[in-house]
Amino acid sequence: MRAFPTPWSRAGSPLRGLVTLTAMLGTALAGESADHPPVIHVEQPTGIELTQYAETWPALEPYIAQIRQGDREAVVATLRSLAAGTDPSDGVLNLLAQMEREDGSLDKASLSIERAIALHPEQPLHHFQQALICFAHLSRATGGLDRWNWHNKTKDAYQRAFDLDPRPVPYRYYLAYTYLQAPGIAGGDKDKALQMVQEAIDMGEKEFYVVRADVHRLRSEPALAFADYDRAKAENVFKLNAFLAAGRLALERKDPKRAKDYFDWAVYCRPESPRTHEGLGDYYIAVGDTESATKAYEAALRADQEYEPAREKLATLTKAR
Repeated sequence: MRAFPTPWSRAGSPLRGLVTLTAMLGTALAGESADHPPVIHVEQPTGIELTQYAETWPALEPYIAQIRQGDREAVVATLRSLAAGTDPSDGVLNLLAQMEREDGSLDKASLSIERAIALHPEQPLHHFQQALICFAHLSRATGGLDRWNWHNKTKDAYQRAFDLDPRPVPYRYYLAYTYLQAPGIAGGDKDKALQMVQEAIDMGEKEFYVVRADVHRLRSEPALAFADYDRAKAENVFKLNAFLAAGRLALERKDPKRAKDYFDWAVYCRPESPRTHEGLGDYYIAVGDTESATKAYEAALRADQEYEPAREKLATLTKAR
């Protein structure tokens, strides 16, 4: 199962305060300016947001304040002390599990969240945290069987969270992509993926326009896919792999104007990613503008000087002159 990148969140959705935005996107969402609404980044979540902990377990507020003040190590020590006591709350155990997971102590995190689930099995955030821990194991796994086992554990944890609360985007997102990308013999079902995504759109979750676009693309329905990528862009929704794939599909379908639009959107939303500049460079190659392609590949290398695909393409252009 392919791993999905990182994070998303937006004000006003059922996910508000749920998903942590990580350093992969820098400090702020791309596009947050006076003349453009914030971009909604739809990617693999990386954690439960601190505000969600405070809202769900008000007794955690002092620890949340300490973390925000930079006293993270002190909070970890306090949570471990509480967890070793006779009556820790399920919120303490969940927060401890998150911090252990962030520190790479996945076995400890698993034990902490299992204790939280035992105390309150009907809390979807516990199963969400367990899914995040399993996904961290999946990201580390190297062997095919090991990866498959951790993917199934991740999927099962997301399914339990989804069964308890179908509204948050991350639960449905992972399950929909599982149905979309897994082979049929392993439970893949593109029709089921489309159904799940449509249900979310019907509930007003506009994040899923880009997911539905991916579903149509992988169902070999390019016209429907393009319509949804266009709608996602109009709604300020972005997913890195989705729009890069959409740009390549547009080039394959001899639609350079749409391809340019998608690659420009990718650069706008993720200017720090070398892949977005590389995609724009590939567009310029396709239309025969080598000068602009050179500038785009150079921008990719400025974003990441170790990014070999752009370096190789730039070298090819240089030799051709």
